[in-house]
Amino acid sequence: MPSGRGGRQENPPGVTTSEQRVQNFLDSDRAAWYRHVNVTAHDHGGHFIPWEIPREWVDDLRRTFRGRR
Repeated sequence: MPSGRGGRQENPPGVTTSEQRVQNFLDSDRAAWYRHVNVTAHDHGGHFIPWEIPREWVDDLRRTFRGRR
């Protein structure tokens, strides 16, 4: 992943995949603060995801707002 220090993704200790990153968030004390509609992590991209992986970002937005018109 191009984000983070030295081109590395900054994950919590022991978290190495996108799926683990999502699960780590869902298991955290912060998860209860939000109404989850679409929780997604990507193997690449970073803080500026719209510029780094725009197609995936658009897909995420569409999935998040699908059925809410």
